[in-house]
Amino acid sequence: MTTTLAPPVGFQVDNQPLVAEGRFWRISRERYHKMIRAGLFDEDDDYELIHGYLLKKMAKNRAHIWVVRLLMAYFTKLLIDNESWFTTREDPIGLLESEPEPDVLIVRGKMTDFWNLPEPEDIGIAIEVSDSTLATDRSVKKPLYAAEGIEQYWIVDVNGRQIEVYTDPVREDYARKVVYGEDEAIEIVLDGVNFGRISLKSILPPL
Repeated sequence: MTTTLAPPVGFQVDNQPLVAEGRFWRISRERYHKMIRAGLFDEDDDYELIHGYLLKKMAKNRAHIWVVRLLMAYFTKLLIDNESWFTTREDPIGLLESEPEPDVLIVRGKMTDFWNLPEPEDIGIAIEVSDSTLATDRSVKKPLYAAEGIEQYWIVDVNGRQIEVYTDPVREDYARKVVYGEDEAIEIVLDGVNFGRISLKSILPPL
């Protein structure tokens, strides 16, 4: 494992290497968990492991909090009597060199099935709510999720007031992208079963 602090080539946000902002530390997943067990992170530390780099997450503004809360409320109610899927918030996924923490996750199975972290085959939908993180969610998270085979990836573009829905992962991208506008609704399909629809307007913050 290399100990360089430099991010991979092209690993940028808004055309600026994140290392320039002092946001990168290179570690393995094993070392990351040792640091957590040793108490090196406290509840105010907000990091996620991406491609072997420890990335400090952006602070959440009111619009981000609003959308995440409403998504959680919607999916929790939708799946409350279903033992095939459940909803989590900002919990990590176990990938090869990464442990991203999507804002909302729809996970296959029951909560009690997962003492260990869910892996890509367990994920029905990964959702990122993007207000100040849109570039990262498109250029870093999207290829990561696609390469690991996560079936559906949603980006809620808060400022653009739209949702980008990506499906059919192929290598480091998704073969299908559909953009839904503020006045549209998205069908929730998991393993070929239609669970209903969610209106984008119902989760966006007021203008």
